[in-house]
Amino acid sequence: MMTSFAFRRIPAVLLAFVVLLASGVLAIGAGPIKAAEAETASPTFSATATVSKQIGVDGNGNPTWQVRTSGIALGTTIDGLEDGDKITVDLLTTGQITMVQARLCKGETAGVEVTYASTTDMNPTQAGKCVLNPFGKMTANSAEKEVVSPFKSESIELIVGVGTDTYFKQSGSQTTVQCGPAYTDDCKLVLKVLTQDTNEFISYRLNYASQVEPPSAPTAVKAVASNPASGRADVSWTASSSTGGVGATISNYTATAYNSAGVATSYTCETVTTSCTVTGLTNSTPYTFKVKAKNSADYFSADSVASAVFLPGGTRFTAVGAKLALNTATAPVSPITANGTKTVTLGPTQGVAAGATAVVLNVTVSGSTAAGKITVYPAGVTKPSAEHLNFTSAAVVSNQVVVPLGTGANAGKIVLHNSATSTAQLVVHVVGYYKPDTGTYFTATSKRALQTSTAPAAPLAAAATRNVQIAGTTTPALGIPGVATAVVLNVTVSSATAAGYLTVFPKGGVKPGVKSVNFTAGKSTSNLVTVALGTGLTNGGGISIFNSAGSTNVTVDVVGYFSNAATGSRFFPLNPIRTANTVDGTGGVTVGKIASGTSKSFRVASRSGVPTTGVKSVAYNLTMSGQAALASMTVFGQGAPRTQANVAGYANVPVSIAGMANLGYTSPALGGLSVYNAGGAANAAVDLAGYFS
Repeated sequence: MMTSFAFRRIPAVLLAFVVLLASGVLAIGAGPIKAAEAETASPTFSATATVSKQIGVDGNGNPTWQVRTSGIALGTTIDGLEDGDKITVDLLTTGQITMVQARLCKGETAGVEVTYASTTDMNPTQAGKCVLNPFGKMTANSAEKEVVSPFKSESIELIVGVGTDTYFKQSGSQTTVQCGPAYTDDCKLVLKVLTQDTNEFISYRLNYASQVEPPSAPTAVKAVASNPASGRADVSWTASSSTGGVGATISNYTATAYNSAGVATSYTCETVTTSCTVTGLTNSTPYTFKVKAKNSADYFSADSVASAVFLPGGTRFTAVGAKLALNTATAPVSPITANGTKTVTLGPTQGVAAGATAVVLNVTVSGSTAAGKITVYPAGVTKPSAEHLNFTSAAVVSNQVVVPLGTGANAGKIVLHNSATSTAQLVVHVVGYYKPDTGTYFTATSKRALQTSTAPAAPLAAAATRNVQIAGTTTPALGIPGVATAVVLNVTVSSATAAGYLTVFPKGGVKPGVKSVNFTAGKSTSNLVTVALGTGLTNGGGISIFNSAGSTNVTVDVVGYFSNAATGSRFFPLNPIRTANTVDGTGGVTVGKIASGTSKSFRVASRSGVPTTGVKSVAYNLTMSGQAALASMTVFGQGAPRTQANVAGYANVPVSIAGMANLGYTSPALGGLSVYNAGGAANAAVDLAGYFS
């Protein structure tokens, strides 16, 4: 039986027809036509078919036959037919059969089975579905056999042959019935049986032993970023398991891009292998891909199952250590003014390669005599409502910032804005950059790598350095592969006995001047840290943590890592944008503080420049405010298990921290985030820096 998704080519010849060999009287023209019944598998009579193969001739030159298959039930398929086979259909009824009409008809049209059930059936061609001259040597418009007394049974014999036959549709146009060894669609042997009371239609489908079928659909279709990635996708798949029949081969595969509505686009690629590159796509736009195969008989398979959603374009990450880009406290001293801005150009001197589109910074603010906020954004755009650092008078605060670079006349430039009513000192280190087509891919995770407050670990002493193995086979519980080149960490300080800072750097490397986490005595502080991993036999996969003063506990949670594996995600930077705020309900989140032990959720996908589908995770900045007591918040995918990484904040002091989190797609979430509060009731605002796909 042919599959319903077959595509047919228009043949030059028809490779199957039947020759009526029945004994008895053949009559031209039908008797009175009574009301026709639908083709049925349960008629008022029984019918079985037998297939015989000619094995020779007798002494009179008549063919001799050997039964090959018998007892074939009505309405089923007669399989394995070969040229010259004889089909015998035996009819039996308890009533009376007066006449039988037989025709070779289409079994399928456009892959859909054809049934016969109207008074015009076979009168003469059922609107082009049956052969006008169905039995080779007959020239009449219908082939019929009158049944002789006692009208209880009749046998019809037909021979399967190979040749050319055409017929005229009722419109007069010429066409062919397509079935046989070269064609995918089965034909039907249709019998119209006239009884005393009714007309009934019965049929057998005919399937040839060497009949070529469509190939099976390819499987395991996936799309990954091409190089260059802009507007392109590398699509690959597993080859069709069936070529469609003996001698058939796969001629080619065609991969087609489908838009988010599931409609095929004009973007395709064709190949004889199992991968090709689709071009012409729109960056940051969701696509899925389906692949179909074509075999040497020009039959197409069904479309494959669609790939996962893919977004073309994006950038990759390169870690540069910690390159100093700005220090307003060193000569010439130039603090950022009250409610003022400072523009910084980032290029090769600061470790940023030409062509980079976004940077990862560690920004530290100090020396202010008033509370305020620092917002970082690309030069040449309007200052957004997002905030990256919140600080109080005289506080030293650091935060990681991911921000696009300016373009055009502002290429490579960023702007830092100070909302405070006093000046402040700024220190900016570049820890990495994002650039199309070069660098590493991101994979989100959630693993705790260090917690010094629990045995057997111990607090980190003043001026001490603690090495932590992050990646490789020696830390199987973390699951970070040895090929990882950099990691993203949430580093939390607690129970510090003195004010100080932590510096996180690659194991085996020289300690840089960057302050990864600034802290004060007795208060918990967190920051996101992106750092390259150590290399070599001794230091590979490790980091080092230096504590400047006092004794302090340190917790390190791995939230993601970068590697050369293209199965990871590319980054799509966004101009800083506020996507949720419990103060005013931005993003559809419920207005009001998040109570202790509860969470609030909001959708990210399809909002704030984020596509509806195809996004795995986001880079964000969380600002916690309004807490009357110590608060501790965690951001995680809506509907997913809560992660361990968190932002700690003490009473009455707003705090901002960067983060990365997977979006939740488990029902009812549709690409959402949740913010959980483990401490005092507090407001939460979330600003997006970009997304990963």
